[in-house]
Amino acid sequence: MKKFILLDFDGVMIPSKPWKPVTLMSDGFYEFSSSAILNLNRIVKETGAEIILITSHKTSYPNSEWIKMFESRNILGNVSRLSDDLIHSKRINEVLNWCDANKTDKFVILDDDKSLNDLPHIIKSHLVLCDSGVGLNVEKTELAIKILNN
Repeated sequence: MKKFILLDFDGVMIPSKPWKPVTLMSDGFYEFSSSAILNLNRIVKETGAEIILITSHKTSYPNSEWIKMFESRNILGNVSRLSDDLIHSKRINEVLNWCDANKTDKFVILDDDKSLNDLPHIIKSHLVLCDSGVGLNVEKTELAIKILNN
């Protein structure tokens, strides 16, 4: 059975540090934290999960460009963005719509959006809420692996 990582960028792959400007890579998009990349790769390696972008940046590029950007950042695995028919103005509604459309319990949500705490319990049990100033760390990585492999 397929497994999925619903991935946000800001506060997960790109820790929020207001005193430090975010570096852009040659492709014009933000540089991801090296530790977040290592941790995301660990999740992909240990679970075989596919990455679905739920970030607010998801519509900034076509999927083919996201694939190139992930390759240039040495991120493993398959990546795609949330399909247009599931995009909503609020993240919580996007997650609910994705869950309704996919009917699977083999997913984890990697996000820093505290509004996701309002998800129904059955879906919230798949949420790994990152600290926006830290991003995807080892503790959150281990929790994500546990959720996906449970």
